[in-house]
Amino acid sequence: MGFCTCHKGVAMPLILFLLLMCSLTPISDGLDQSVSFPSNFLFGTASSAYQYEGAYLSDGKGMSNWDVFAHKPGSIEDGSNGDVAVDQYHRYLEDIDLMEAIKVNSYRFSISWARVLPSIQPFVTLFHFDIPQELEDRYGAWLSPQSQEDFKFFADICFKYLGDRVKYWVTFNEPNYIVPLSYRVGRFPPCRCSSKFGNCSEGDSEKEPFEVAHNMILSHAAAVDIYRSKYQTEQGGKIGIVLHCDSYEPLSNSTADKLATERAQSFNINWILDPILFGKYPEEMEMILGTILPKFSSNDKEKLKRGLDFIGINHYASYYVRDCISSVCESGPGVSRTEGLYLQTSLKNGVPIGELTPFNWLNIYPQGMKKILIYLKDRYNNTPMFITENGYGNLNDPDLTQEEYLTDFKRIEYMSGHFDNLMAAMREGADVRGYFAWSLLDNFEWKSGISLKFGLHHVDFATLKRTPKLSAIFVFIFLVAPYQLLVLSNHLDLSPLPTDFLFGTASSSYQEDIDLMKALGVNSYRLSISWARILPRGRFGEVNHAGIDFYNRLIDALLLKGIQPFVTLSHYDIPQELEDRYGSWLSPQSQEDFAYYANLCFKTFGDRVKYWVTFNEPNNLVPLGYRSGLFPPCRCSGPLGMAKCGGGDSEKEPFVAAHNIILSHAAAVDIYRAKYQTEQKGRIGIVLQHEWYEPISNSTADILATERARSFTFNWFLDPIILGKYPTEMENVLGSLLPKFSSNEKEKLKKGLDFIGVNYYTAFYVQDCMYSACKSGPGISRTEGSYLKLGEKNGVAIGERTSFSWFNIYPEGMEKSVTYVRNRYNNTPMFITENGYPEQDDPKFTSEEHLNDFKRIKYMEDHIEALLAAIRKGADVRGYFAWSLLDSFEWIYGYTVRYGFHHVDYATLKRTPRLSASWYKQFLVKYKETFSLGIRGKEKLVQHT
Repeated sequence: MGFCTCHKGVAMPLILFLLLMCSLTPISDGLDQSVSFPSNFLFGTASSAYQYEGAYLSDGKGMSNWDVFAHKPGSIEDGSNGDVAVDQYHRYLEDIDLMEAIKVNSYRFSISWARVLPSIQPFVTLFHFDIPQELEDRYGAWLSPQSQEDFKFFADICFKYLGDRVKYWVTFNEPNYIVPLSYRVGRFPPCRCSSKFGNCSEGDSEKEPFEVAHNMILSHAAAVDIYRSKYQTEQGGKIGIVLHCDSYEPLSNSTADKLATERAQSFNINWILDPILFGKYPEEMEMILGTILPKFSSNDKEKLKRGLDFIGINHYASYYVRDCISSVCESGPGVSRTEGLYLQTSLKNGVPIGELTPFNWLNIYPQGMKKILIYLKDRYNNTPMFITENGYGNLNDPDLTQEEYLTDFKRIEYMSGHFDNLMAAMREGADVRGYFAWSLLDNFEWKSGISLKFGLHHVDFATLKRTPKLSAIFVFIFLVAPYQLLVLSNHLDLSPLPTDFLFGTASSSYQEDIDLMKALGVNSYRLSISWARILPRGRFGEVNHAGIDFYNRLIDALLLKGIQPFVTLSHYDIPQELEDRYGSWLSPQSQEDFAYYANLCFKTFGDRVKYWVTFNEPNNLVPLGYRSGLFPPCRCSGPLGMAKCGGGDSEKEPFVAAHNIILSHAAAVDIYRAKYQTEQKGRIGIVLQHEWYEPISNSTADILATERARSFTFNWFLDPIILGKYPTEMENVLGSLLPKFSSNEKEKLKKGLDFIGVNYYTAFYVQDCMYSACKSGPGISRTEGSYLKLGEKNGVAIGERTSFSWFNIYPEGMEKSVTYVRNRYNNTPMFITENGYPEQDDPKFTSEEHLNDFKRIKYMEDHIEALLAAIRKGADVRGYFAWSLLDSFEWIYGYTVRYGFHHVDYATLKRTPRLSASWYKQFLVKYKETFSLGIRGKEKLVQHT
């Protein structure tokens, strides 16, 4: 079927077919999944000890401050407490099963643009060797400049009809490969060559390849020009080109061979990329070819400035290069003047560069993957790259049994070696965004027909039955179950992908909660350890081994199911003993106690825990505990106190408590770095609440007030940890109220952190209260920052209102918050450690109303999309944790507020999945489907069609 007929009409059956392929409704229409998350991206759920565990007096656990606080009449709105909570202490295995059922992003694979499957992001190539014969017959296709006009017309049609769903466009696949085959040696249509190079009826091997390449380069430029000017802003996609990229090494250390190697690169890859990215052909080509090389007009050069968004790399093999200018070479690829005057060979002194195969063009040299990526990174300013093809081919052999076809260890060895070198290049800074294996199925391999097999799945061409080879299982395991992968390929270095490739080998008898978690199946679970459960009296008493045993069982059970524990040391709760002895965070002694507790946790659990959080939301806990007195220890004074406090100083104590928490963080990090990190290879960070703030007007006062709001909340803790001092805005306003760091403390602060956890829920406007009077509200006092936090401007809310005055829906704030953190803190790695939607408990709700939580689904869709936008702009975000797996005890709101993917009946503690649980599971399956699962999707597509 033709793609177009010379502008007279579009081949509409094809367009309709493509529209059908792309129009199958995804699980979430509103979610842009065009951006692939980093390969180590975590999707998970979150919890805290007090809110989940219950069993508050079981197995020797000591009282926590929240155990005490929640038992005081009036402390919790509905009169409840966390004595039982959701009873995860006894039901954790059920909850682990619930989480395991959710799948995560772990792979990408390539498909034809005409065969888009449901739930798969199309990565569409416009020209993959084939072109309408009409154009060949009319004017010689790529030999004529008319081809530029036809390709532009074709590209415009595709962008127009498909671009709303296609986010990755490739103009040409391997023009540097197809041009020599078609116009130099004449092996591929239109089979043009001259006698020295091949046996063709017509052609000019010395001239035509450069004319054809010139037209393809300008056709690429024309397509990019159309996409940028007419479609890209609205459709939000990216456009690039794919090159065949062999890696070259000089045969010797001679200058001649080194120069020849650069000529080999220039007459192959740079031939196409230099004009697109630099506006001119490589110098090596210009020097040798002279007038044979076509020229770009000034108008051509303007279009070429549009460049591309990414480079696609098809890499299979590597070669040595020998100079043929200063010495005579035997016949072979590259030796003629118009090829570059070099000899390409797989052998040096009779020794192959890598293991040879039955094909003279394919050798196994995995190091070439890293080398070509680093070369392109350096030459093209680290333009984003995709590995768009990589794979291993073998010849059809009628003597092989089906079992021998399917146990393709050579393909596994080839892929694992190339994966390893891909990761090595990424560790050295190569901006690689994706990897596509060639190929999903055995297929028609151009000149080799069906005799050459690259597939992860064997195809019986008599029946077209697909059967997965061992390599398909390898890919599944590589992306889903790395422990088994290491059994198959124990040399594979997965260090760049630690969060996707963690595993455990333990079991437990708590089957109910294991079954519950298995139903969700996320690859990471954020939980906190109860300080009072393992050290009931802090460092003033004995270790509670029953508490240690509980966490050992929990961690082992998580790892057994492939779920990485993401552990918080202090999530608001602290042993009451420390409060009674010395006032907990108001005393520097708290630093010593926290260091003692952290050391015990690192020592006991650190061999299995790879992510440690020192504190959860100290910037929320401190004001609530020491300014307004709403949280324990309920200390406050004067007009800032919102509760009946037994003592306190709202103007001073928050900064004392924060100072001790910051130094406690530093002490824990110091211990972890000095004693454990090298051996345990984990990471340590802190989690902050990050509301987004926007100035209520464009006045300088409100803009400055907005920055004060950030400094008195989020930056208050991060600036000392990362930058070594409190924010300038706080120092200017607070003066001597702000504690000072000693020189010794500054040294400890230099240990910093490995990641920043961001809890994002909502956003507010900010109005200045320093230069104008403000009504009462959060932030207005001098020690709060002299600003007023508002949910609306001129009567219009910043985002959709909810039933909670402190919570409005502003997804844009997710992108803005993450981008702000990226810019201020030098793109320190981040995790979204909490994000979720609360609903007020209503006893009048029917079961259906409890479970059909469409608002929560819409909230999460929009916020994940905003997170993706921040990642597209370069934010180094490593994971996302939804709050929360279950309805739980929500601090002073008790059980009246519900965040869970699963409804909890607090009378029976029965868990029932909401619609959001199904949505989240399906959302993550979209990122985790393997090639074999993709076949099922294709079968569904056929049924749908």
